[in-house]
Amino acid sequence: MAGRALEMEKDVIKTRERAKILARSKNCFMKSLSIFSLNLLFFDSYQKKQEKKKSHLYIDSFLNSKMNPLCLRMTFS
Repeated sequence: MAGRALEMEKDVIKTRERAKILARSKNCFMKSLSIFSLNLLFFDSYQKKQEKKKSHLYIDSFLNSKMNPLCLRMTFS
């Protein structure tokens, strides 16, 4: 009887250790997932800022270009 109780106690200890390991790996996975999602959010906002800057550059270059109809009207009027 004592031998069986000792085996059961060892099994319980192993199960608890496995549960701790699983909890640690889950915690690590969740942290890495949150870091990954934050990186995606920051990259998305960075990309939107770059596109906005690029569109402003195109608009500015068009407004200052010689082929702009507004500039042509001003030079030939």
